[in-house]
Amino acid sequence: MSRFQNTLRSIVWSYGSLVANIVYSLASVPLVLSYLSKAEFGLWVLISQLATYLGLLDFGTSMAAPRILIDYKDGSSQEGYGTALTTMLAVFTAEATVLLAAGYAGAPLLARLLDIPASFRGDFIVLMRWQAALLAIDFLIRVPACVLVAHQRLDILNHAQCAYFVLAFSALWAALRWKWGIYSLLASFAAGAVIKDAVIVLPVLWLKLAPPPRRWGPPSPSLFHELFTLSRDTFLASGSRQAIEAAPTVIVSRLLGLEAAATWTVGTRLYALGLVATRRVSEAASPALSEMIYRGESAKLKAAFRSVSSLTLCLAVAGAVFVAVCNGPFMAVWTHGKITWPFKNDVLLGVSLLVFSVIYCYGGLVYVTKKITPMQYLFMAEAILGILLAVLLAPSMRLAGVLGAFILSGATVSCGYLFWRVKRYMAISSRELLEWNFSAAKVFLWLIVPALLCLALARMLSPASLLAVGGVSVAVVGGFAVLRYGIDPEFRPRLLSMAPRPFRYLLSVCVFSGQEQWQGFRR
Repeated sequence: MSRFQNTLRSIVWSYGSLVANIVYSLASVPLVLSYLSKAEFGLWVLISQLATYLGLLDFGTSMAAPRILIDYKDGSSQEGYGTALTTMLAVFTAEATVLLAAGYAGAPLLARLLDIPASFRGDFIVLMRWQAALLAIDFLIRVPACVLVAHQRLDILNHAQCAYFVLAFSALWAALRWKWGIYSLLASFAAGAVIKDAVIVLPVLWLKLAPPPRRWGPPSPSLFHELFTLSRDTFLASGSRQAIEAAPTVIVSRLLGLEAAATWTVGTRLYALGLVATRRVSEAASPALSEMIYRGESAKLKAAFRSVSSLTLCLAVAGAVFVAVCNGPFMAVWTHGKITWPFKNDVLLGVSLLVFSVIYCYGGLVYVTKKITPMQYLFMAEAILGILLAVLLAPSMRLAGVLGAFILSGATVSCGYLFWRVKRYMAISSRELLEWNFSAAKVFLWLIVPALLCLALARMLSPASLLAVGGVSVAVVGGFAVLRYGIDPEFRPRLLSMAPRPFRYLLSVCVFSGQEQWQGFRR
């Protein structure tokens, strides 16, 4: 299977897993609330959040390991590939052991620090210990997951995620029906983990993506040092990005109050979903770009990243307009009119979506080069500057000041550096880099009319009607524009050849030119 096919499958299935995640989140909360008390639901949310923090104990290894494995997978010796796998297995085993010990010993301490009520303290300790055990097993399964990433089979990982959500929800429903109470959470996680691990491990064995056991050498100190260095830099960079995403909520709640924090949480939900969606393209393309770098395929790398950058920015522009138009009605419908905010905040959210999409896309290229420094320190500087500006602007400008502060810090600190870094690595001029992303401007021009139409109808329609009209019009026009301008002409015939026949006809007639239509049908 070609790189293009692998990447396209990964993109499609990544959006499938995103939809599955959304459906699971929307369906699981009312299901749990119908069987558990609010206190038990709160305990469920707390344990889920703590499990997320425990997952950070891999210190960036799960992000660094696949990138290193790509180089050894392409090496001339299977022994080197096997040694890389042995080293990573040793590292993940050590991290799993630390996580298991920390979860088991730290559960009673966490119960006291978090002041868990006495009636729930025993359940909390048991659930946290079992959650740590499940996470420890997940750490060990990350080795075959890294193998799949190295071989550009992210589609299988997304299959595993979809299977996880299906079985986890089914187990949650069954356990609640059987009156397992708060322990239904454990049943859900365990059942989902079993199917997810099976879907990850079995294809690695079936497709023979790993070398035979006799080719697995002992762990290598030099490879461990390489893994540690890249993991450290990756952890610092990703940690800074997470701080940038989490800091506004803390600042708003501290300076503007809990009601403002609730407004912020509701108001940024659609934006967060849009940011995740735009990142899927660059994440799916990372293994292919890494392989091109290792093999020295400079021309292919340049063409591929140009396509990734163009498509990502086109999606970001469409997402930004969608958020600006639909976020206000979405908030009103979701909260039944209890939480609203000014339209200027929606516009700032759209700008923020565009800025941070650029950072994630261009930062992804820096990551696959394995030469991250000094990007991680600039991300730290961006976080510090954003926090300082937000603290200064929040009292006078309220939520708009917080949004503007992080937009300004991201645009000035990180975007400027990443533009320079990409120009230097690709050996292109500033004009050529701008031309790569000129298609995003065309997408924006297509969306001006539906956006202005929705704004004109804002006072005439109810929030639900405006959300329906705005969502459909921006999604249809934006989708058309993204397909027409965001996909590189070089890849359009191959896209047509891989599309199912009904979609192939739609793409060829409505989006692409007649020549591309003929080439697509010939394939």
